[in-house]
Amino acid sequence: MRLFSFILSAFLSAAIIPATFISTFISIKPTHAEPNPIIGRLMNEPLSMLDYGLWRTEIELKRYFSGMNNIYIAARYNWQEDKIAIEVLLNELPLSLQELKENKRCESVINSIKNYFGGGKNKNTLLGKSFIHNGYTSMDISQDELFRKLDNMTHIYVSVIKNPKAKNPKTKENRLKIDYSNFLSCNSTLVNMGSN
Repeated sequence: MRLFSFILSAFLSAAIIPATFISTFISIKPTHAEPNPIIGRLMNEPLSMLDYGLWRTEIELKRYFSGMNNIYIAARYNWQEDKIAIEVLLNELPLSLQELKENKRCESVINSIKNYFGGGKNKNTLLGKSFIHNGYTSMDISQDELFRKLDNMTHIYVSVIKNPKAKNPKTKENRLKIDYSNFLSCNSTLVNMGSN
């Protein structure tokens, strides 16, 4: 009889403990957290192909210039001028630019960006690939025409430091300021090989 009561109590314990455990989880109501207003606003703001393409262009250029230190790269849309602006600011000179005359450094950076994106006579650059969905398109213009129009509205702005040794004094007031008089600046459209 003792054996029977022992087996029965062991069986009931084995059945009751999991049942209690399961019923506890069933009775717990899931909590639902709401995102705060800032996160909610960001979640409801759509990402346009323009935003995405500019971001992808910037990432590609950062990857291209990854061997250089102290460089600023941005890709943005200029609303006033209706053009895409690629901006590169070199605060240090790599050896390849140090070997060039000062007036050729800017042009060299612009031409390297143009070469990176490819293109040529009657041929679109690769820039447009950043502004399309992968695998499909739902546009009312052909991909070739989109690429051509993007190429024609893209401008490159480069500033290269003239004298890397001429740094601003390290004070609290000017630690974030850049002495632009120590930079050589130039710009060009993406699709021709000349620069201004």
